[in-house]
Amino acid sequence: MPKESADALAAALEELHWSTRQPEHVIMAALVAVALEQLPAVEQQIKGNYLSFSAWCRVAVGGRPGVCGTHKVVD
Repeated sequence: MPKESADALAAALEELHWSTRQPEHVIMAALVAVALEQLPAVEQQIKGNYLSFSAWCRVAVGGRPGVCGTHKVVD
């Protein structure tokens, strides 16, 4: 997880902890539950911001199709 994301999650957790006075594990469970309810939105953001594993492998091996480390590149 990027540090920026971890810091944002920690800040949200702290803010909700103080505003609701609920234990942090309860808040994390609620955050995960909401994320799971919003899976299509999460998937859309991931697809818009990141390469697929296969595409990343092609970039990592200089655009050559075939093998990325020990992983076979398959689309």
